[in-house]
Amino acid sequence: MREILIIGGNRFVGKLVSEDLYKKGYNVNLLNRSGNSPVDCNVIKVDRNEIKNIDISPEIIIDMCAYDVSQIEKLFSSINTDRLSQYILISSIASQYSFFGDYGKRKAEIELFLRFESDIPSVIIRPTYIIGKNDPHKRIDYFLDSINKKEPIKLEGLGDKNLSFVFVEDVANVIIKVVEKGVVGKTYDVANDEVISCRELVRLFFKIMNKSTHVMYTFNEEYTFRNKECVFSNKLTKNDLDVRFESLKAGILEYIISKS
Repeated sequence: MREILIIGGNRFVGKLVSEDLYKKGYNVNLLNRSGNSPVDCNVIKVDRNEIKNIDISPEIIIDMCAYDVSQIEKLFSSINTDRLSQYILISSIASQYSFFGDYGKRKAEIELFLRFESDIPSVIIRPTYIIGKNDPHKRIDYFLDSINKKEPIKLEGLGDKNLSFVFVEDVANVIIKVVEKGVVGKTYDVANDEVISCRELVRLFFKIMNKSTHVMYTFNEEYTFRNKECVFSNKLTKNDLDVRFESLKAGILEYIISKS
């Protein structure tokens, strides 16, 4: 089976992708700075900023954590790319919105580099806010814990700007589909079908849990989600890859059940 290098494949989305591809019989290699591998495979433990001459010739690279162009250039100067047919960059909705600051700016620069300045056979995957199991940001947990403990939920501003969300399993599924279909030269925005404000999201939690708590609106601090419009359309992704996305209500309910 084809040889894959996954950079950052031991946590959250990367963990699910590594496990799925391993089960499908792909020859999985992980490059991580630290941590354990979720599957029995070749693990290269190195800080990607210090990569030097790695003896590997992957056909597919899935890059979960590229934060600037120099990291990609260093990666491609350190491995054999003779067999490379697909480089999958996991970018972010941040690349499309200036309020994400330097992080979003660097993601946008990477996308421009891949599209216009390099000959790398790339595909760009842009998830919106990712939520679900093993989220290092604990986004869902913040709401659940606040409601269960009767502590106030704090929202930035009026919490009235529209946002897009996506569950971790759906992001992993999109990546797997891109691998299996061998897509290159495309950019896929990844979000579920709904658009919802933080205020409406809180009400959804109240309804699902049949509990409530006080909501505080603050104008001088940033909380779980910025009160800035941050919306994606998944139309191209669904049409090209034949994928379906979990609804917020169903996904949150499944998450709550998994923790009980």
